[in-house]
Amino acid sequence: MPPVTASRPVHLSSHSPDRSPVEQIWRAIKREVSATFVTGYEHVIATIARVFKKLAAKRANWEKWVKIFLSPMYAAKMVSQ
Repeated sequence: MPPVTASRPVHLSSHSPDRSPVEQIWRAIKREVSATFVTGYEHVIATIARVFKKLAAKRANWEKWVKIFLSPMYAAKMVSQ
């Protein structure tokens, strides 16, 4: 069983996509897919996976969100890595 850690729920309103890192990534994925000539289902899936991995690896896509919504101690650990 994983250790118990202090956490608090984070409410992300459906009316504030600018606050949700997932929405930012989806926006970039949709932009990339729309600019790609898709040859089939597998191609769409591969394109989404490629763009998601590229975006998720960029620290700028998650660092600000971590600092705003996570506890200072946990955020400091994530940002310092």
